[in-house]
Amino acid sequence: QGEGGGCVDPDGAGPLILGDGQFREPWGVAAAANGEIFVADTWNGRIQVFDRDGKFLRKWGFFNTTNGELGDANALFGPRGIQIARDGNLLVADTGNKRILIYTPTGELVTQIGGGGVVAGKFDEPTALTVDPSDGAIFVADAWNRRIQKFGADLQFQAEWPVPGWESKEIFHKPFIAAAGNGDVYVSDPQFARIFVYNKAGGIKASFGKPGAENGNMALPNGLAIDNQASVLLVADSDNNRVMAFPLVP
Repeated sequence: QGEGGGCVDPDGAGPLILGDGQFREPWGVAAAANGEIFVADTWNGRIQVFDRDGKFLRKWGFFNTTNGELGDANALFGPRGIQIARDGNLLVADTGNKRILIYTPTGELVTQIGGGGVVAGKFDEPTALTVDPSDGAIFVADAWNRRIQKFGADLQFQAEWPVPGWESKEIFHKPFIAAAGNGDVYVSDPQFARIFVYNKAGGIKASFGKPGAENGNMALPNGLAIDNQASVLLVADSDNNRVMAFPLVP
């Protein structure tokens, strides 16, 4: 705030949330094999890229709507979940525009799918996605359709799994999703403070969590990540201001 704040906008005068390397409610982060870090700068409608030390490298995108249709690959409306695909390209859940995009690491469009709808391959509030490390399959949290959609690495539709939750459309009730090395898929349900575990066939094999601040309980669990080497699920327990680690379900 002001001249004494010590913050300098790297690309000139103006709001400090808009400069290169600055954010407006970033929801998603992904790290590439070469150490580059990709950030979904959600309400600036863009993707920003940094080196492993946090130095700004590049960006693409601007805040705009496609009215729930496929369109300009640089018009992003509240992008949230991002993941690195097995071929090194970047997957982006463009939540407000109801689509999934694949970019090269430098921001060129490879392909996009979706648009608003309830049929297979369409989305309503796609908040997050994950890549199965075993075969490259892509899972999308299609939140307001209350389902997970499964696609091949080429984004060809394969299956959909219903979710017994995801009832809320409140702005912070955004589910996230993460795939384990054995093919299980972990899904957060922020509204009811729980995690669902799906097997490779799409059946629910376990669920855990309940509202609260005690260890093991949760308050608005959003982001998920899996450390397959350590066999641990990491949960961003956002309203408890902490990250929790759980062993993966056998």
